[in-house]
Amino acid sequence: MFNVSGTRNLTALSSNSTSSFDSPLKINWTFIPIFLTILTPPTIVLNTTVLLILLTTRSLRTVFNVYIINLLLSDFGVTVSVYSLDIINFLYPRWVLDDQACTAYLYLQSIFHASTLNAHALLGVNRIWAVYFPLHYRQHQIGSMKKAISICIVTFIVINAFVIPGIARDALYFRRPFLSSGTKGGGEFEIGTESRSTVVRQ
Repeated sequence: MFNVSGTRNLTALSSNSTSSFDSPLKINWTFIPIFLTILTPPTIVLNTTVLLILLTTRSLRTVFNVYIINLLLSDFGVTVSVYSLDIINFLYPRWVLDDQACTAYLYLQSIFHASTLNAHALLGVNRIWAVYFPLHYRQHQIGSMKKAISICIVTFIVINAFVIPGIARDALYFRRPFLSSGTKGGGEFEIGTESRSTVVRQ
């Protein structure tokens, strides 16, 4: 009796899932995709403008501005790659791109959001150092351009070291592609509503 009931429930669940994926996709212009569509272009322009000014003006090539450039690069990465995929993600009720795009989305989102947070942290530590220990800061930080660049690069490498194993593990062991017309990997994935960027389920 239990097996018959369980089989019936699984059949109904499979039927509902199949009908959900077979139904035509409808674009949902909710608040989030509209907001991101409006926000993304001016953010790209402003970030690019400030970045070019800092890179091309010799007098602005200071140690502190290295951390500003690091933050601008992280923001630029978030805006160009993550926000663009976010718009697609929130426009449809399920993931409509292929498996590789899903992996890239998870990686870029994790990397650039973490880079932005760490860039703010580096700026905060730098300012605390300069305010509370000005003599020590001037002695060890002023003129240490290579040191500042190295800190930013090492921080990015450490972030990748933490993020890549989780992304690889998800792609290899926990990714369940939707079966469409008898073929595996039809390129359609349903993103969980609780965590649209990290939960991929059939």
